[in-house]
Amino acid sequence: MTEDLYKILGIDKTAQKDDIKKAYRLLAIKNHPDKGGDAEQFKKIVFAYSILSDPEKRKKYDSGDNNFDNVRTIKDEAQNGLLGLFHRMLQNVDEFNSKSMIEAMNLAINNVILQCKAENKKSKKQIKQLTKNLKRIIRKDKNPNVFESLTASIIKSQKENRIKVARNLKIAKESLRILKEYEEDQSLFDKEIPSYQTFTMTSW
Repeated sequence: MTEDLYKILGIDKTAQKDDIKKAYRLLAIKNHPDKGGDAEQFKKIVFAYSILSDPEKRKKYDSGDNNFDNVRTIKDEAQNGLLGLFHRMLQNVDEFNSKSMIEAMNLAINNVILQCKAENKKSKKQIKQLTKNLKRIIRKDKNPNVFESLTASIIKSQKENRIKVARNLKIAKESLRILKEYEEDQSLFDKEIPSYQTFTMTSW
């Protein structure tokens, strides 16, 4: 789509999140096909909102990159992770006759957050120690130092892992935010909420 997404929603490039949402809602109601609106224009409005309402996609769009094929943002991965967790719960739905699914998902996500923080702390310490010992074994001549090369390679791997862990932490926090947008019918389960330690987030 080459048309300016900001113009489609009738907002300027400095518009805040609430401004984008407000503009989208007004235009969606006005242009909805079920209410006599133009279907193609409605699709443009929905697409524009899907990009501009997502911080990562908006930043990508503002940089001039309009290729959104197979783009997976933090929000996308958080939602997919939640759906994966919910799907596994549905496979054991009988266990939730007296349990809150939302509480179970909250606990599982918070466990992921704790794991990410612990792994990040451990990795940071390892990188510090490895860096300290990077040139511990010195070669006597000018040939390549294989020990230094191996240590540098491990440090690089640890740093790459920290980036992945940091992203997983963001995904987990976004999952909690998404989950707050939902509530559960309290009449469908017993008020006594048991433990949910058996449920873990394995989608990320």
